[in-house]
Amino acid sequence: MSLLPQEVHVALAQLLLALASADNIVRTQAEEQLNNEWVQGRPDVLLIGLAEQLQGAEDAGTRSFASVLFRRISTRSMKLANSTESKELFFTLSHEQRMAIRQKLLESLSNEGVAHVRNKIGDAVAEIAGQYAENGEQWPELLGVLFQASQSNDPGVRDSAFRIFSTTPGIIEKQHEDMVLGVFSKGFRDENISVRISAMEAFSSFFRSIPKKSQSKYFSLVPDVLNILPPLKEADESEELSKAFIALIELAEVCPKMFKALFNNLVKFSISVIGDKEFV
Repeated sequence: MSLLPQEVHVALAQLLLALASADNIVRTQAEEQLNNEWVQGRPDVLLIGLAEQLQGAEDAGTRSFASVLFRRISTRSMKLANSTESKELFFTLSHEQRMAIRQKLLESLSNEGVAHVRNKIGDAVAEIAGQYAENGEQWPELLGVLFQASQSNDPGVRDSAFRIFSTTPGIIEKQHEDMVLGVFSKGFRDENISVRISAMEAFSSFFRSIPKKSQSKYFSLVPDVLNILPPLKEADESEELSKAFIALIELAEVCPKMFKALFNNLVKFSISVIGDKEFV
């Protein structure tokens, strides 16, 4: 159900069309209208409208563009009235408006069937989650949605979940540690290469965010992490293998002792990759 009148959506759809125009004059005029009439004049209507466009527009291109624009606009710094303090535009909205937008973002993430659009929506979700973290506020529904998405039958949905985890590791709290172990373990053994890599990158980001005293709880995941590597080499997936090594290096920089038991195997594998002309 839309929170805005139909005429607002018509005006916003026309604005999006003009912003994407190949005509420089049309695009420049649209950008001026965006800044003067929407961002400055009615930012709440703009962000709610974009959230509804990325959720309900029939055209995938429109949903994708609305997602990108929402993310860009929501991060703009705005001065608060009668104050020298500035906040991101999203956090100048009322609590009720932010709640409504959050719900629409999560519904869009769960229901979007086009992979590249879902990724753009995921970027918008991650941005808002980051703002909540920076402002010391919670977004409790997000974690449940991401855990559920990580178990989806659609590999694209699973991949999106881990992509968001990688940019917002702070949403995983201490009471979720057991669940996190299971989610990452399953992600590392996923049948889809992209999901395995995204899970590895998400784990690296998460592991670097936790206190040192909590690190040992996740050492049991190391064999699963290392088992991701050989199939990538065998399949000549050089780009994915490079991503995996970067995540591995980040983990080793934070806690080298977690690899102690399997260090010899890791060194031998690394040498075999260096010696393979396909990966040089």
